[in-house]
Amino acid sequence: MEKKRSFKRTAIIVASFIAVLGVSVFGTYAFLTSRTNEVKNTFVVGSVETEITEEHFDFETATVINKDPQVKNVGKNDCYIRARINITPAGENIAVNELGANWVDGGDGYYYYTEKVAPQGLTSPIFTKVTIPAGWVDYSNGQAKATVDFKDFDVIVYQEAIVADLEGVSVYQDVWNAYNGNTTTN
Repeated sequence: MEKKRSFKRTAIIVASFIAVLGVSVFGTYAFLTSRTNEVKNTFVVGSVETEITEEHFDFETATVINKDPQVKNVGKNDCYIRARINITPAGENIAVNELGANWVDGGDGYYYYTEKVAPQGLTSPIFTKVTIPAGWVDYSNGQAKATVDFKDFDVIVYQEAIVADLEGVSVYQDVWNAYNGNTTTN
């Protein structure tokens, strides 16, 4: 009788185990195969293209040149813009001054435009004046004429743009930080 009871007990335990296993397997299968609404992810490739434009280039005085480089967004998306200014040759006391509205010096060699630029939109001028050393230009009679001391020089404006609509970032510093791989925000 003891053997029969032991067999019965074993049969109940095995049956209970199979029942629990069956409920677990079929419950998991039902959960994993249940239908939900279809989610469609649509990805659109953005277009960020910019170009530098300049309306004015003239002498104000013998040492000040009016110059107004701007960046135009010719792409399809809003963008943020930064620019770097290189003056060559270096060390000749040539300087740009009077940053345009919404341009700030980032302290990293770039000037940042703080506003989004819409497609076909323009930034304000990055700067409005270039100062050259006295004696390079004779400006008597209202005409600019190079003197023997004049040296050829270049004011090179290099600009970069990045799409402004990055998920989770909406301030120009955060967008450029994300671009540079810096995840801290200001």
